[in-house]
Amino acid sequence: MTSQGCLMVCDLINRCPTLQEIQLQNNLIDNHGAQTLVESIAGRNITKLDVDNNKISGRVLSELLVVVPVRKLNLVRNKLSDAQVEPLKQSLVAKRDLKVLHMSHNNLSDRSLGMLAEGLAVNAGIEEIQFTHNDLSLPQGLAVISALEHIPNLTKLSLNSCSLITPCLEALKRALMQNEGLQEISLYSNEIDAEGAQLLAQMLVNKAKLRTLGLSNNIIG
Repeated sequence: MTSQGCLMVCDLINRCPTLQEIQLQNNLIDNHGAQTLVESIAGRNITKLDVDNNKISGRVLSELLVVVPVRKLNLVRNKLSDAQVEPLKQSLVAKRDLKVLHMSHNNLSDRSLGMLAEGLAVNAGIEEIQFTHNDLSLPQGLAVISALEHIPNLTKLSLNSCSLITPCLEALKRALMQNEGLQEISLYSNEIDAEGAQLLAQMLVNKAKLRTLGLSNNIIG
């Protein structure tokens, strides 16, 4: 979708006063198009905005989160840079009403992980996180995992292919130990060995509501 295409979409949005969800995944929306989108949805009762795999960056991304009381935020495969994550963190800290966060396949830097950890730690109402294919073995990856301790309503967690080395699993155990409402946890392709499996077993001991445990493609033995 070109910027001109986004203008046409925004015209449609302006004609639909009852609109609550907008799905714009897998387009080529740039900052110019996103700015038009900001202007179209400001003051609207939009509760879900999906902008996976676009070219939105920096302050415009932050503005999107400010004008929309987003409960579900999809930013999958956006290759987010530090400059993009910083305003995202600021918005998360300011709004604090997020319920679902999907940020898989972004290859976040250590600095970005640290900023995101700050935003997650103050969003206690989050219920679902998909964070696959981001390297949590980086120093600030532990901060992201530790932030989960401050999210007591978390029911679904996906950390596939996140390089969960033993210190990460120890942090995950501590962060989720008191969470009794967890229903799904997916940890595919993390090279989890027998020692890591023991840590997970200790963490899962009080998970009476757990329905799904994903441990495929590990080395538990």
